[in-house]
Amino acid sequence: MAQAQRKPEEERPEEERPPLREARPTEEERRMPEGAQAPVSWLAIVGLGLSLLAFLLPVILALFVGVAGAIMGGVALSSIRRGDRSGNAIAWGAIVVGGFVAILAIFALSGTLTGG
Repeated sequence: MAQAQRKPEEERPEEERPPLREARPTEEERRMPEGAQAPVSWLAIVGLGLSLLAFLLPVILALFVGVAGAIMGGVALSSIRRGDRSGNAIAWGAIVVGGFVAILAIFALSGTLTGG
């Protein structure tokens, strides 16, 4: 009765054990089912929000917030192109609006600094 109990893994021969799975999902697991739409990139939404918010801020803050919104839009666009997310137009909007605000802020600062 003093027999040691074996674990279930030890009882089965090596070839009967199921193979270990990788921690990362496979390409088939990452694919969306037919007809399903990928979720919208939150980076694109936040980037567009920051870019639009930059219009309401003072010039120096508008420069930094506009650039941050454009960068977030660019990062979101790369994620969208990989196929993980959707929201291409929102990401491009963040890039364009953030860049426009940053350029306006640079012109405003250069006019202020030169006394014009």
